[in-house]
Amino acid sequence: AVIKASSVLISSDVGGLKISAGNQVSGKVVSIRTDAVMGEVILDIGGGDTLSATVTAGGALSLGVLEGDAACAIIDASNVIIGVE
Repeated sequence: AVIKASSVLISSDVGGLKISAGNQVSGKVVSIRTDAVMGEVILDIGGGDTLSATVTAGGALSLGVLEGDAACAIIDASNVIIGVE
């Protein structure tokens, strides 16, 4: 699957989200990077795969998660492209 990083939302509420987006992927935060304006959160989603989300710097900080914490990526189905080999 190909997903543009700016189309991925991150939540620190892993268990009880009730939202209209059907694609929710839980993982562990492996990296949080921010500059003055933008931020990037990278989740380890298992099997050697990671998922990257581009968020505002304020959004990254307001999540309240640290490297090693659990988090959930939320992706609307219209933002996912599936490819096959």
